[in-house]
Amino acid sequence: MTPPPAFTPVENRPSSKKHYQPVNRPSSSGVSLNPITPATPTHPQPPSTVLQTFLPLVDWLHCHKPIFGALLETHVKEPSLRPLITKLCPDWNYFANHSSDPDGRIILIWRDPIQINIIRQSSQCVTCIISLPNQPLIHFTAIYAFNTNEERVELWTDLLQLHSDLDLDSHSWIIGGELNQIMCPFEHSSLSMVVLDSLMYQLQECFLKAGLFDLRFLGPCHTWTNKPPTDPIAKKLDRLLVNSAAVSFMPHAMATFLPPSFSDHTLCLLDLVFSLPKADVFIGFPRPTTTTDDLENLYMVYGVDRAVVLDLASEE
Repeated sequence: MTPPPAFTPVENRPSSKKHYQPVNRPSSSGVSLNPITPATPTHPQPPSTVLQTFLPLVDWLHCHKPIFGALLETHVKEPSLRPLITKLCPDWNYFANHSSDPDGRIILIWRDPIQINIIRQSSQCVTCIISLPNQPLIHFTAIYAFNTNEERVELWTDLLQLHSDLDLDSHSWIIGGELNQIMCPFEHSSLSMVVLDSLMYQLQECFLKAGLFDLRFLGPCHTWTNKPPTDPIAKKLDRLLVNSAAVSFMPHAMATFLPPSFSDHTLCLLDLVFSLPKADVFIGFPRPTTTTDDLENLYMVYGVDRAVVLDLASEE
């Protein structure tokens, strides 16, 4: 997705040499971090060109009815974010990592009945705890890695530190987003890419130490293309990763990488199938797909110029 003129170009981004910043927010009450209310005159209204750029995303949200998401690479400045989401998604709450990066490279959005507690953030990732009614907590990390190798090494270090500090071997941990790095040669479309290099080894080592691995998935191996008219290049830059605790919690989960739509990255649909007790809080949530009589579907999608979306279907 090409950033609209009102957004800050990637090449103008300041240096990212920043580390995780703990965020102390209330979680037990379910109060949103930034409840979206009608914008006051002090908030600049988003230009019509910006609104037009995000209309495909809005249509997608209306179609799939998600209740959690992470939008990546939007380049929306902090003063413009509130009026933009108020205009496009008036029922959503949000959090952006503008305190770690002026571009707010990662934006989380959610609505009831989900509860979100942001626990750490950096310029390349945001980690939160997702609370679902009557279910164990899920640790989720949204990632948008930088383009340079040196900055990505900092991200791998942050993930390992996060794994250690939060004892994530004992908790369900899901990671979704763009890592900007392939893990092995076949994840590049070029036939000349046949040998593992040091950058691939670095990523593999990070996953091994953090206990992370790709969830089983359907769809194309390559999730990004530069879309030139001739000699296109495709790579697997986007991943849906889980740890063993997450698989134990949701053993039937499967990811599906969907055909490209309005982004140069594919959307990824994660179907977490597990039993949920009936409760009034679920009544009225639309079901995007047909399920068995005794199962609920929990969906997570990322793409949408790298969005992560979680959808909880209801038992009728």
